Amino acid sequence: MVLSMMVTSLYNIVDSFFVAQINENAMTALSLIFPIQNFINAITIGFSIGINSTISYFLGRSKKYSS
Repeated sequence: MVLSMMVTSLYNIVDSFFVAQINENAMTALSLIFPIQNFINAITIGFSIGINSTISYFLGRSKKYSS
């Protein structure tokens, strides 16, 4: 989760560099949307990790191991 958010932040930094060369309004729009994008990414990544661990738990629980 941390790695994914770090990649997203790095993408935003590089994107900001190129958008800042267009004009100030484009940079303002990008700066306003980044926190919203970061929040949505955090929610979806958190849900996906939780769902994956729940599925793994239930799949592993139904296995019958014989000695």
